[in-house]
Amino acid sequence: MGQSKEIKIGEQIANAVEDHWFNPATIGYYLSQQPLWTIDRVMEIVMWIIEKNARRYEDEYGKGQTSEGLMLAYNLDRVIDKYRGKYDFKYLTFPPTTAEVQAKIDDMPPAPEEKAAARWYRDQDNSNHIKIDHPFL
Repeated sequence: MGQSKEIKIGEQIANAVEDHWFNPATIGYYLSQQPLWTIDRVMEIVMWIIEKNARRYEDEYGKGQTSEGLMLAYNLDRVIDKYRGKYDFKYLTFPPTTAEVQAKIDDMPPAPEEKAAARWYRDQDNSNHIKIDHPFL
């Protein structure tokens, strides 16, 4: 089975930025010149990049390592979370905040208790046991 379109594009971008001659301003300009309805999707990509790198910053910082890009993503994520509370966005889908994710987890029903493996009969229940009185059995 092949990779999704999103994974293929992500790999192409990741490989391109490794090139010394890659110019991020060029791709930024190209994506900013798209039709207005496409700009919202582009900004959703940007927000998801920021979101994922902000979570990575938290992980890496706890291990005593980070980068300027991760630090910037962490701070931009905090600004986005504050900004989205000020306006009623109708056409943008924001990544969930940490609090929203935790609320969804808290609202989940408890995991079902593990039951014994299903059997055709139960040892405690004799209603399924049949006693046959036959001379040859």
